[in-house]
Parts: sequence; C-alpha cells; structure tokens
Amino acid sequence: MDAMKEQLVQLLFKIRNLGAFATSRMDACPVGVDINMTEFLFMQQVANRDTRRGFSLQDMQNNFGISKSGASKMLSALEKKGCLLRDTDKKDRRNLVVTLTEAGLLAVTQLKDYVDLAISEYIRRLGETELLQAIALITRLEKESNAVRDAVRTKRLEPGVN
Repeated sequence: MDAMKEQLVQLLFKIRNLGAFATSRMDACPVGVDINMTEFLFMQQVANRDTRRGFSLQDMQNNFGISKSGASKMLSALEKKGCLLRDTDKKDRRNLVVTLTEAGLLAVTQLKDYVDLAISEYIRRLGETELLQAIALITRLEKESNAVRDAVRTKRLEPGVN
C-alpha cells in the first residue's frame, strides 16, 4: 500500500475514533441514569419536539446517521433506563410517540450545560474557521465514502477492472 493510501486509512480510523465522543458514557449523568452523547441529543430532540407529531425510526436514522435497528436499540435502551416511554402513533402507525419520563427530563436538564461546555471547548480549541473547514471536508469525505461503497457494492468498481 503506498503512503497516500496508508494515510487515508489512518485518517478513517481517526475519524471513527472521533465518534467515540458521541457514543461514550457521560460521567456527568444524574445518579442512576447512564446515557451517552447520542442518547442525550436524541432525548433533547424529544424534549424540544411538538408532542403531537410522531417520531419515526427514519427520523432517527436521518438525524443521527444510525440504522433503523440501531435507532430501535437506542429507544429500547432508553426505555429500559427509565428515560422515555414509547407508543405507536394512533394517526400514523409508522410513527412512534416518544415522551420523556421525569428521569429523562432531569437527565436532559442536568446534562445540557455540560454538553454545551464540551462543544464550546471544541470550537474554542479549533477556532471557527478551522472547524468550518473540517466540517466541509469531512462532509465531502462522507459523501465520497458512500459513493465508493455503493460502487463496490453494485460492482461498478472491481479490482483489476478500473
């Protein structure tokens, strides 16, 4: 593998490790509620959402870049932890009605300042200009990665052919 390919592979692993921030346990959680950043962000969306509107697994997939099964597992985990309740939307059975419990609302309230501080620290350390450049570059990298994955999957890109 040439040097450029090695550097790209290393970069992809580094980007993967960046995602650990989103999935690692948050030590500032209220006693008895063990949630990670992705769960917190989802719960915050639920707290800010119009309760009359259902929430589909597709919404979760789009907003958090997770599979439908991943979204379902996250809902189950949060339900088990006592942070939310879910039911089927009576008007549209494809959607879920998700509401936070008192424990879920408390977790969102207590963690909001912690999360804001952590994100502000990222911005302070990188600076707005560099952060915007990184966002643009990683967004492009994600788009191209998806295109390459699709090309390999559909056999439009094969070893020794292209």
